[in-house]
Amino acid sequence: MLEGIRWLLPKNPENLDSEEKEKDRLKEAHRLNQLFSCSYYLKEDLRQIGLQKNEAKADRALTDWIKRAQTSGIKMSLKSAKTLAAFRSGILAY
Repeated sequence: MLEGIRWLLPKNPENLDSEEKEKDRLKEAHRLNQLFSCSYYLKEDLRQIGLQKNEAKADRALTDWIKRAQTSGIKMSLKSAKTLAAFRSGILAY
């Protein structure tokens, strides 16, 4: 079941292929693998930062994301959190 789910992680939910039953495979992957699930939700929450209406909301969302990534224990999330913290002012200016 978990074979090939790594390719589902970078996909946006709206781009999942119904013919390939990717939504069902993704749901099962969440159920079976906590690390995958945590990574997926962090990725989805990161996408939301750029959709915030103003800088204050984006700042709160970014701060929250960085804290959750740091406590996740996922090596790549820790690295991403460091990078985003370093470029915080540029991200918020955008």
